[in-house]
Amino acid sequence: MLCLCIQVSKTKEKLYEYQEELERQHREEEDRLMAQFHQERLVEAEKMQSEFENEWERELKLLTDQFDGSQKKKDKVIIIIIIIRQFIGRCYMSIKSLQGRRTARDTRNYVV
Repeated sequence: MLCLCIQVSKTKEKLYEYQEELERQHREEEDRLMAQFHQERLVEAEKMQSEFENEWERELKLLTDQFDGSQKKKDKVIIIIIIIRQFIGRCYMSIKSLQGRRTARDTRNYVV
């Protein structure tokens, strides 16, 4: 009987050792999976950040291009307005000059 008790005791000890070994393996596997999961999350977060920055840059460039385009159009319109005003000014001066000549000519004709 004593032999049987010793054997049972040894068997229990082996079972405890196996149980501890399985628990250790389980913890190691769990730690490895958590580290892998954490690494995958970091990679995904970096990828999302990169995509966000790329999209932000594209939208910013689009807005900048639109503003530059509208600003160029505004600049062109301003230049055209200036040219038209200068042309109108020259025409006005020419008309005044012609009217002055005509008036002078008319007054000379009446005087003679």
